[in-house]
Amino acid sequence: MPIQQMLLGAGGALPLADPGQAVITNTSTTSWTVPDGVYTVSVVCIGAGGGQAAWGGGGGALAYGNNISVTPGTSISVQVGAGTSSMYAGGSTYFNGSSVLQAGGGVGGGSNTAPYGGSATGSALTAGYSGGEGGQAVGCGFYGSGAGGGGGAGGYTGAGGGGGGRVTGSAPKAGDAGTNDGAGGGGSAWCSLWGGTGKTGGGGGGSGLLGTSSSSTAGSGGTHPGNYGNGKRGGDGQGNANYDTDTPTGGSYGGGAGGKASGNDSSIVSAQGAIRIMWPGNERSYPNTRVPDE
Repeated sequence: MPIQQMLLGAGGALPLADPGQAVITNTSTTSWTVPDGVYTVSVVCIGAGGGQAAWGGGGGALAYGNNISVTPGTSISVQVGAGTSSMYAGGSTYFNGSSVLQAGGGVGGGSNTAPYGGSATGSALTAGYSGGEGGQAVGCGFYGSGAGGGGGAGGYTGAGGGGGGRVTGSAPKAGDAGTNDGAGGGGSAWCSLWGGTGKTGGGGGGSGLLGTSSSSTAGSGGTHPGNYGNGKRGGDGQGNANYDTDTPTGGSYGGGAGGKASGNDSSIVSAQGAIRIMWPGNERSYPNTRVPDE
């Protein structure tokens, strides 16, 4: 029996709110107050992508929890992960504290191993998927260094794809497609010409807040360039096959930043995270039960 009927059958002492939702994208927000009449919620969190150096940053994770019990008027601790323009991890996104429902941010570029994607954790976790690894960039002799692509954000039914990388003596590579509806990784860039300022790897694709749909598909990996070109950004996994742009900025939400052949660039940023809360949580659930706005 739906919770509305149970509560009204007890004499109607507890007024129930109409179906609704709240989206939080402000990275300075620290709490959310449960509206009157809301007793259960379903929540999705997406972590921020990782930053870049010559390596691409990892993608943020996606985590969702369904039918979470809440109390009207209660202030719940939330955090929206912020993106970064340097080789640091993107911020984690959580609902009701990091131990309840959290989507980790992707690790930044510039480490000795490929920067990895964030992971989904928490006691209220129904399901979640990791972001893709950032793509490696290595030296290429006389021509300086190449740049790795950013990792794609995790999806509702699969992990994000890894960013394209480069190994000595080979051409740059396209990013990996996401698994199921995970976002694709960005393509890597060719080496800088004559040791110049260099080109950028494509940013990783992002994930959306409205769950899966009939058009959801694996986000395709961003393509790698021709000689001395920029890599392309990965697809978002939520119905768009590919962004098809030469931007190193991670796709919203959670895409890792593409690398730059000459190293850190403050104009290249990873995508921030986000939270979406919908109610009643016992009747609306991720990934695809009454997920559109109501």
